[in-house]
Amino acid sequence: MHVRCVMLFAASLAATTTALADDLRLSGAPGLLERMTPRKESIEAEAGVRLALKPETAGEGLFDLLQGRADAALIDSATEAVARGLSLAKPGSIKGALEVVQLPVGQVPVAFYVHASNPVKTLSRDDVARIYSGKVSNWKDLGGADQPIKAFALSPLNGSRMAVNDTLLAKESMAARVTTRGTSKDVLTLLSAAPNGIAFLAEQVGDASVHPVAVEPPVTTPLYLVIRGEPSPAQKRIADGLRQTFSTPSVASK
Repeated sequence: MHVRCVMLFAASLAATTTALADDLRLSGAPGLLERMTPRKESIEAEAGVRLALKPETAGEGLFDLLQGRADAALIDSATEAVARGLSLAKPGSIKGALEVVQLPVGQVPVAFYVHASNPVKTLSRDDVARIYSGKVSNWKDLGGADQPIKAFALSPLNGSRMAVNDTLLAKESMAARVTTRGTSKDVLTLLSAAPNGIAFLAEQVGDASVHPVAVEPPVTTPLYLVIRGEPSPAQKRIADGLRQTFSTPSVASK
């Protein structure tokens, strides 16, 4: 198993390792934690610990880990990108040097959706970049109806948002007209009521009010279990369980 150390700036230097107790506190994106819930008991049995799940964005999950409010973070983006986003969103939150360890547990797709009434089925990466940077503003320019594009996005601390920024926008800022929400479910609620909308989500969904748009080539983001210090046997077994969990695509409900 490949283990990668990443040098970050951390909010606290009080400890470099966290001892396992009866509960191991795991922060992660709500959709990711929801997906692992059916296997939670088997992962706990293999690892010999109970998992206390705390739904958070990637940025907040990393912040919880650095502040000692979590023992591990399930992060759907490269840790360097999450740390960069955290420092921008929370100025002054990153202080002092700290080594954290990334345990790779899979790749997750960034899923793009439009309203069910939208005839557009496929977009290029450049098309999506032009939408979210504000360089294209009408669906007619992309093979759709003559109507303005309403773009929705996840919050800046969300791992999928960071993947879109780094992969599609080359770290360029999203247009000010993009509407953001904290969770995929909140974004989906907005999209389902907007015939001219487009959104990217942290997971695949099954909802008749929207349909997926194939982005070519597909956009994916790495998934890591991030800890402080070298992984314990229990943490390694948790990582193994997460790899099994995220080895197949998922469909989440609204």
